[in-house]
Amino acid sequence: MDKPQAMIGVGSIEEFKKSIQEKNCIWFIGTIDPKMPGVKLFTTKLRRKYFPPASRYGRQFFAAMVGWSGVTWIVIGVPNDKKALELAGEAAKDCGVITPKGTPSVVLEDGSEKRFPMDGDKVFQIIYENGFYPGLDFPKDAAQIYEKEDQVVAEATKKFPLFDMAYT
Repeated sequence: MDKPQAMIGVGSIEEFKKSIQEKNCIWFIGTIDPKMPGVKLFTTKLRRKYFPPASRYGRQFFAAMVGWSGVTWIVIGVPNDKKALELAGEAAKDCGVITPKGTPSVVLEDGSEKRFPMDGDKVFQIIYENGFYPGLDFPKDAAQIYEKEDQVVAEATKKFPLFDMAYT
């Protein structure tokens, strides 16, 4: 039986790449700095509601913060099976995000594009679906959206950390 992932640590981007190669997961990637609506909420609800720590799936859940290319990303790993993907889809709807398949990227100052250092058919992005909060539009109402989400996240993470590892 897998041990629950409870540790928070810090490692290099090379250690991150090695750690994900050893896991048979479906991956979800989104930005948390700069903030993107829904990403922290998705991470929190996915962990607390859909993959609780004491469950079979919860013991295989992985979440890490990754500092890469001037952005702080959240990388979430869930078991690589149909049921886990369905649960993640339910969580996405519950949080106002969509999870299209593909690797996120950043646009550099020279206009070139740099892709996040993981790829494949099991990689999905976490993107806010505008209009999730009635009457609030992003980015115009970003402060109100973040306030609503921060309340949910703060309550859900009082006793347990949300992330297993942080990589820079």
